[in-house]
Amino acid sequence: MVSTVEVFDPRVGCWMAGESMNDSRGYSAAVVIGNSIFVIGGLNEDGKVLDTVECYKEGIGWQSTTSRAVGKRCFFSAILL
Repeated sequence: MVSTVEVFDPRVGCWMAGESMNDSRGYSAAVVIGNSIFVIGGLNEDGKVLDTVECYKEGIGWQSTTSRAVGKRCFFSAILL
């Protein structure tokens, strides 16, 4: 489980290191809504399934939100239509 983030920049066609999340997690889902990235659920370093949500906004960075996933989730995807 990691807190590191990799960001793809289509303008230059490569991946680069982004600002790390507050919490280490793996097997989470991510979705972009507007100008924000939301990372939902996953597993923490102790193998605990999470219901927490972190939000990234450029210029502000990663923040924990008061939102919670609909139950604890891992090994899933999130898509916004």
